[in-house]
Amino acid sequence: MQTLGSTSVPALLKYLRHAERLGLDIAPALAAAGLQADQLNDNRQRLPGEAHERLLGYFCEHSGDPLFGLHSARFVQPGSWSVLGYIAMNCATLGEAMSRITPYEKLVGDMGTSRIEAAGGQVRLIWNCRHQTPLVRRHMVEHVLASWVLYARWIADLEGSPDEVWLEHDLPDGTRVEDYETFFGCPVRFAQPCSALLVPLDYLALPLRQVVQRYLSLIHISEPTRQAEISYAVFCLKKKKKKKGKKKGKKRKRKKKVSTRTLTKARRLHLHYRP
Repeated sequence: MQTLGSTSVPALLKYLRHAERLGLDIAPALAAAGLQADQLNDNRQRLPGEAHERLLGYFCEHSGDPLFGLHSARFVQPGSWSVLGYIAMNCATLGEAMSRITPYEKLVGDMGTSRIEAAGGQVRLIWNCRHQTPLVRRHMVEHVLASWVLYARWIADLEGSPDEVWLEHDLPDGTRVEDYETFFGCPVRFAQPCSALLVPLDYLALPLRQVVQRYLSLIHISEPTRQAEISYAVFCLKKKKKKKGKKKGKKRKRKKKVSTRTLTKARRLHLHYRP
């Protein structure tokens, strides 16, 4: 039987914050998921994807909120996506930040995979959920797309919306299309061929907030594969080098060969970045 992989602790915290806001007792939810409260105190931990599914499933059934996944996205913050959230903050434009989702999303968890497709004057940011349990899948899909929109509004410092939101599932019982469209600020289509944000092409050039370099010192991850650790360490080293007096007006291509020396230094890092 195929497992559901693992998930980072920060990915679960938005559910807990929303549940607390609703006045729910968290202890029975953790028990149903097979989790201990102290496991959620260490953001470096990876937890089984099955525990993620049980926790979200419990809240979907007991919260009384038919849009639990959607509403819990309101608690998104950079740390919610582990390193990916901080990488996005260090991008110059919204398009650059979107391009970082696919290569780095496994740092957040194995819940699903994304891809970007051009379609006329739009870009489709598509997410395919790995979870198959219908109720959990529906809430997870809505949660991820809503989190993307809210985080993009924050890092781009604007109240923009996609042209449309596509959801693969039918309109759930007990909900209204108006509830979704008010949340996303755009038309929402149900029973679509995929779940996606349809983003205007010109949004890709939107500049992001000026990054505060001290945020990078908060990055600290523990990954299940050595290769992911090395990849992240290389990212940190490149950022460190860029700070040392490169000419401002000269733009260089970001893709470069990683030298043997850089890889060696990366392997020695303990996954801490100290700017």
